Amino acid sequence: MLSNYLTLIPLISSLAIASPIISPRGAGSRIQSISNPYSCVTVQGGTISNDGDVALSSCFSETDTFAAEQRWSVIGSSSQAEQQIDLILNTEWCLDGNNDSQGEWGIKPKISKCDYQNNQQQHWAVEPVNSNDGSNYFRFKVNGLCLDVEKDSGPGYSKPYPQSKALQLWECHDDDHPDAQQQYFTLI
Repeated sequence: MLSNYLTLIPLISSLAIASPIISPRGAGSRIQSISNPYSCVTVQGGTISNDGDVALSSCFSETDTFAAEQRWSVIGSSSQAEQQIDLILNTEWCLDGNNDSQGEWGIKPKISKCDYQNNQQQHWAVEPVNSNDGSNYFRFKVNGLCLDVEKDSGPGYSKPYPQSKALQLWECHDDDHPDAQQQYFTLI
């Protein structure tokens, strides 16, 4: 009986070697808003395309059809180190500051084809906030503005999922500013 099982070991081993290793669907981090704790940075519209909108939507479950629109490769609190932030399952698409000017507030971030070498619009620093909750600023390196939840923005009713709040680039707030949490994000 034991010899029958022993003859299966080479077969099972060869199947394991030949089987592809599939990355888990939930790879990467969601960028969750502290001021809107059930909302995550999301590519809008359910499709990824050049100059696509990026805003907050409800954080999707790991198995949701649109979970990939919220999964980003973010190193985490890199303290001034520049990085690009790309979609983990669509690595040719990056978070783009969409701002050629040197300080224009209110510009909306977007998604665009990754080109870190030639596109300064994709250079970000993830900087820790002076708090104990693991919060970070996402500082746009072109002009030093921060990713910011547009405070007075309302929900947008678009398909296939609604936008809960708009995002923008705004002057980075000090920790004691009343709207500071609009710029705090955590990686989940």
